[in-house]
Amino acid sequence: MVNDGEVSGRLTVGELLRLYPRHERITGWSPTNPPLVEKAFRVGYLIGASRCRNCSLDEAADLVERLHTRREDFYHGELNIGFNRWSDRRAAVLRGAMQGAIDALRARAQGVRKGLTTWLDDLRAWAAENPIRLDWEHAMPPDWPEPDGPPLGRDDVPRRLWAEVFGLWALFTPPAEPPRPLGNLERILHPDPAVRRTATSGNAANQPLAVAVRNPTPVTVRLADVQPELLRWLWPGRIALGKLTLLCGDPGLGKSFVTLDLAARVSSGTAWPDLPLLPNPSGSVVLLSAEDDLADTIRPRLDAAKADAGRIVAVQAVRRILVTGQTQDDYFDLTEDLPALEAAIKQMSDCRLVIIDPLTAYLGKTDSHKNAEVRAVLARLFELAARRKVAVLAVTHLNKANTLPAIYRAMGSLAFVAAARAVWAVVRDEDDETGRRRLFVPVKNNLGADETGLAYALEPVGQTARVRWESDPVNIRADDALDGGGRKARAEHDARQFVIDTITANGGDMLSDDLSAAAEAEGISERTLRRAKKAVVESYKEKGRGGQWRCRLKGGQPCAP
Repeated sequence: MVNDGEVSGRLTVGELLRLYPRHERITGWSPTNPPLVEKAFRVGYLIGASRCRNCSLDEAADLVERLHTRREDFYHGELNIGFNRWSDRRAAVLRGAMQGAIDALRARAQGVRKGLTTWLDDLRAWAAENPIRLDWEHAMPPDWPEPDGPPLGRDDVPRRLWAEVFGLWALFTPPAEPPRPLGNLERILHPDPAVRRTATSGNAANQPLAVAVRNPTPVTVRLADVQPELLRWLWPGRIALGKLTLLCGDPGLGKSFVTLDLAARVSSGTAWPDLPLLPNPSGSVVLLSAEDDLADTIRPRLDAAKADAGRIVAVQAVRRILVTGQTQDDYFDLTEDLPALEAAIKQMSDCRLVIIDPLTAYLGKTDSHKNAEVRAVLARLFELAARRKVAVLAVTHLNKANTLPAIYRAMGSLAFVAAARAVWAVVRDEDDETGRRRLFVPVKNNLGADETGLAYALEPVGQTARVRWESDPVNIRADDALDGGGRKARAEHDARQFVIDTITANGGDMLSDDLSAAAEAEGISERTLRRAKKAVVESYKEKGRGGQWRCRLKGGQPCAP
């Protein structure tokens, strides 16, 4: 049995609990039993309040959580073996310590500062009361004094203490008021450089004002401290692990077919089309597709490509938990939901590839034509790719500026192409008679030495199709394949002039086969010759049996191209 004097000193909760035997059980309600339990409660209350008087709020939150855990052990865990492990007074110590800690935090939140010393003196007298009075007026702990300082706001208190300190209303976020426009001085002093650049000088309303708010300090690393690492490849020489690769092309050329073919090869460990003898380690794939249906488009294409569908996961949405406890499914947004993407990568064993098709569908409110906004989004995506060692393959479309070099043809800001370590273009082969051949050519490849491309066609498989790659490399430049410098127009102009000159040199009329042979010797493709003849030549067949096809210039004279 523990005497009153043994529990009235300045003890910790642990020291106090050690004073009470574990198997001492007080039963019944004799006049001697309740005072002993009440004494334990009051001393525990004093200890909890004392511990939370001057400690940091994070330390106080840790204490409250530990006390919660101890109480749960008593009220829930001990039910399996009975209550004889705990005595009434041991449980009372924990209840008192937790309540004292919470009341001390509430007093601090209301603004009680210097008055805490007086309140603790009152608590010591209350805990040492002998004999203890059990009537309601004396059983309640003394009230803390009036506040003598400013109260704490919700943001000043750790979130895990909101319910205990402020009540349940603190868990519900109030509706945000629309932000007011920043004044010029606020923009000058703003920590964000992009906001500071919008500030203007006093003598010119539209003149940007550069203001140094503080002296910047460099963040440096000595190169001798950098451990060299070997570059790792998903597709050797073409798509690197831990990097962003861009795939661009006009609609309808099979970009999505290509991405799903790559996903199938990664999931099944199938060799790459240009490296049939090199082993390709299998891995998992995370897919974000905003344009194709999973059931009737993506899954049939993966099956046709012989993918291991069990190693491919599609992110359809992001599920958010509202403050009301309800859930809401939203579209995936790269500006907000990269943690969800990383969680999907971690769920798949040995993820090697992330496909984003198309990239612009997942930029949220980002203006895809502004370099600064695009780079801010891509920088976080790069960091994720490098940290998880996955290749990120993003799909985008081409703009209509076909007179520009290939590197400027990707839709949106130049930051997409500049930031990606490799950019590949899918282009229609204009010299293919069937019209089905596509070219997979490099626009830029900062990491690989191979500047060749590949060719492919879509091969029907049931009601869908799959990519059939050609093994031989393609040596055409992306600028030429995309007609970035007007190659197609110049070739057609030269072909028309060749036809005019050749027919004129042959008296204005010649056999069509002879013209075709001359064009072939000049390096003019049959398709280009056909377009040139349509523009400047009229064809006719010689009269009589066995007559041959001949051609002459329209109108009997050369025509301007």
